[in-house]
Amino acid sequence: MGCDGRNLWGTGSGGTRLGETVLTDPAASLRILTVGAHAEVYADNVFALNTPCCSGHPVPWRAVTEGREHPVPVRPIRLPGPHRDDASAVWPGPSTP
Repeated sequence: MGCDGRNLWGTGSGGTRLGETVLTDPAASLRILTVGAHAEVYADNVFALNTPCCSGHPVPWRAVTEGREHPVPVRPIRLPGPHRDDASAVWPGPSTP
């Protein structure tokens, strides 16, 4: 994921851009939710971008600001279908009365 103020993007291997958007105003904060093969990005608590991330497992995140790297805390979510790594594994299906 990258953000230079108003431009927000997600990249895949080799730096290929998989999704991008332009924010109305520069973001003061970003929140990233990764579930299986998808990443959702919220800018100042407003949904801004959905892009594939295709890792399928927790990975280390880092923020780079003014040439300095900072680790970003990651909180793994246990999926109800541990053998699956796609976003549909999160939804348990329709509830039965």
